[in-house]
Amino acid sequence: VKKQALNLSILFAVWEVEPFLKVGGLGEVARSLPRALKSMGVDIRLIVPHYRALNVLGQRKKKIAEFTVHYGTKKLSITIHKIYFLNTDIAVYLIGNKEYFDIPSAETFVVFALAVVPLPRSMARREPGAASGWSHGRCLARRRCSSSPTSSS
Repeated sequence: VKKQALNLSILFAVWEVEPFLKVGGLGEVARSLPRALKSMGVDIRLIVPHYRALNVLGQRKKKIAEFTVHYGTKKLSITIHKIYFLNTDIAVYLIGNKEYFDIPSAETFVVFALAVVPLPRSMARREPGAASGWSHGRCLARRRCSSSPTSSS
């Protein structure tokens, strides 16, 4: 039976992913899910915090973006580097900020969320070949998502 490709693009934001960094069960799920979705024809990409302890397994990181997010009264410099997932063509984006991501704290997750929210739209513009159909994160709460970016509601 021939598998039909799904017209779906997912930017999977996750705190940890094995084998780059694994603390608990989330790392195991984050390792298995992208390959399963890719085998179903989904355009899947991962985005993870660029912790100091993260092991890129000898891959060369490619810097693809730098931008600023506001956190309270602070303007934080955020970088995005790209590597690939376990001998596949699945992109893994590493979100970096030395102050908050070198050693994780409760604030790490707030800064990570602030950096990730605008990315589905901006990555489609910055990253050649990125799916223009990435929808805003609010789409996840709806039953169906359109194949074009949603407007703010």
